[in-house]
Amino acid sequence: MPTWLAVSETGSKLSLYIVPGAAQTQISGEYNGRLKIKLKALPQDGEANAGLIEFLSKTLKISKKKIHLLSGEKSRQKVVLIELSPDELLDLLPC
Repeated sequence: MPTWLAVSETGSKLSLYIVPGAAQTQISGEYNGRLKIKLKALPQDGEANAGLIEFLSKTLKISKKKIHLLSGEKSRQKVVLIELSPDELLDLLPC
């Protein structure tokens, strides 16, 4: 299992490193033990957090209600809870 993925009682926890204001939204490898995601959204008024949840929802083909920002609301380092098992999550992530 990758270092950026942890098992939780209700799903999987992802440790993320976010790069806001990128040319396009995409997963771009790992950074310091975290999954690195570049977001087109800017880090203002919660746009980057909303953009992250939207991207994960579309990528994983799940409802936004199954994605929860646990920490890092105003940081590049975030932890997100996804209501999927680690195996399901790894099957759906394009990395």
